[in-house]
Amino acid sequence: MKKILALLLVLVMLMSAFSLVSCSKPENDDDDDDKKTEEVNKDEEKDEADNGKKTEAELLVGNWEADFEFSELLNEMLSAQLGDMVDYFAFENLSLKWNAEFTDKGKMTMYIDDDSAEAMFVVLQDQFYEGMKKYTIDLYNSSLGIEVTFEQILTATNMTEEAFKQQILASLDKDELLGELDDKSVSHYEIKDGKFFIDDEEYSYSLSGDKFEIKEYLGDDDTEKEFSEMVFPLEFTRKG
Repeated sequence: MKKILALLLVLVMLMSAFSLVSCSKPENDDDDDDKKTEEVNKDEEKDEADNGKKTEAELLVGNWEADFEFSELLNEMLSAQLGDMVDYFAFENLSLKWNAEFTDKGKMTMYIDDDSAEAMFVVLQDQFYEGMKKYTIDLYNSSLGIEVTFEQILTATNMTEEAFKQQILASLDKDELLGELDDKSVSHYEIKDGKFFIDDEEYSYSLSGDKFEIKEYLGDDDTEKEFSEMVFPLEFTRKG
């Protein structure tokens, strides 16, 4: 139980990936970011303007969202840590909606949609409970050497199914898990030399119409690379 909870907490940190991939910047750093972006993109913007076309940096300005589906990743993490017990947990349809706001001054704000986090937690609870229910039945069967039903286990332990469920789900602290998703990550971004930069970290990307995709980390930091591989590629769609 503790191993599973620990892994779920690790996953929650993963959900806040942009807060870790890019260091948050205080609001009063905007002026410095604005100057940096304007200097970096000055030549590109001039060339594009001369041709009467918007730069990619200008096209990126606005609000975007991406669906981050992490069921497979969670299952892989559990498999590596739990061995055979992972057979009881085949998580699916676990996703979060990532919102991204890009300004024309090089400011990038990312945060998790609250409604998607709430919906994800409900699905996570249900699947976690069903897995623990199956595990409990097999544990009793193995210990007693006979086949018993879930109803017989409840009778023997003098519990209702609701009481059993609440006991199991008590290990999933909603406030603790979702609390990691509350903060907004504010960073500096820029597009130059065919690359997308989040602060000083560079990524490959594509931008076409209402689709923007951060593809992969291009830096030399092994830890950053390993972490980024869990998150990217991530495709955003323009909102509204």
